[in-house]
Amino acid sequence: MSPIFLVWVCWLFGNFASANPYQILGVPPSASPEAIKKAYFEKAKQLHPDVSDLPSEEAARRFKEVQAAFDALQSGKSEPASASDRFREEEIRQAREKARSILESAWKNGTFSYRTLESLPRYEASRKYTHLNPYPTTGPQGAGEWQAIQDFFKAHGTEYLSRPLPSSSLLGLLKVFDVYIELSPLAAQAIREGFAAPVEKSVFDKTQNSFDFLDALRGRIERLERTRAFTLSRAPEEARKKAFEGLADLYVERFGKGSAPSSESREAQLAKAFFEYVFSEVTPNPLKVHELGFLIQGVAPLLSPTERLGFLGNLLVRLESFKPQKKVQGAVRDIESRAQKSIERIFNEYPGLRASYAEKSTFWNRTLGKLTPCELILGHLAKSLR
Repeated sequence: MSPIFLVWVCWLFGNFASANPYQILGVPPSASPEAIKKAYFEKAKQLHPDVSDLPSEEAARRFKEVQAAFDALQSGKSEPASASDRFREEEIRQAREKARSILESAWKNGTFSYRTLESLPRYEASRKYTHLNPYPTTGPQGAGEWQAIQDFFKAHGTEYLSRPLPSSSLLGLLKVFDVYIELSPLAAQAIREGFAAPVEKSVFDKTQNSFDFLDALRGRIERLERTRAFTLSRAPEEARKKAFEGLADLYVERFGKGSAPSSESREAQLAKAFFEYVFSEVTPNPLKVHELGFLIQGVAPLLSPTERLGFLGNLLVRLESFKPQKKVQGAVRDIESRAQKSIERIFNEYPGLRASYAEKSTFWNRTLGKLTPCELILGHLAKSLR
């Protein structure tokens, strides 16, 4: 999860206590009764103590705040919008109109592409980030531009995606959406609710390039992680599996080379291809090694317990090559620890697998080199739990 997203979460939660009812529900003072009700149900669903990931006392407190805010707005007792609220709403409106004009003009002229979105003022500001020019935080301009993007795709998205677009254009759109996750909480919520899904589907359905297919898959996992889609789900592992739904069959049918062992599932074949793709991206630039963390939870739920152990064991083997590099040692240790804990959980849940790896890891087999590096690591962890 990116630091900028964490800053937004801390800011958002830290301001609940002093916010007015509109701020608590995350709607503008001009919101319709239907919009207020929808926002209330969404917030209440997330913060209810029975389902929230927050500590029970904190969840209960915030749930009561949301309930009180909704009751105040329903009874008409809420305070009128302050001058700062009105100023913010005006900033949002101006940003939305300016972005709408840019998008609609490009559409009318037949020049619209993801590059058009990249020309929006707030997006351009985010790309000019340096240590002297801080990354723009969430604010009214980002919110206004995102509203314009949503309006545009609601009006023209189906027609645009029906065109024979190259994968690079579709992936470009997704990467723009990712930037707006950082620039507007509204974008995070929209994408969590499926805003990017039609574009992702177009990549998976149309591309004849396996690299683009796997790139889109990585983007989907990271996007859902950053919008907290998994942590807000009542069944996180099922939500992760759903993120891969149907993709294993699609990938193997289109890109499988028929060289996989007959016992290997299609899910394992996709996981293996994804594994190699991610390392091909990280190896030339070890500073990206922290990005390997999503392999632990992002892909593993697809697999059977045995396949999952092999996947995580091979991840640990590959991490060895990064250990001599001091700049990434902290990230490597973190990923290594998480992978080991995941392996231990599987061994505890399936004692038969633990016993099998422990029995295989004899002194004789280790000495004669009869074990693969993956089996050596898994055998060591199996014995450490006995």
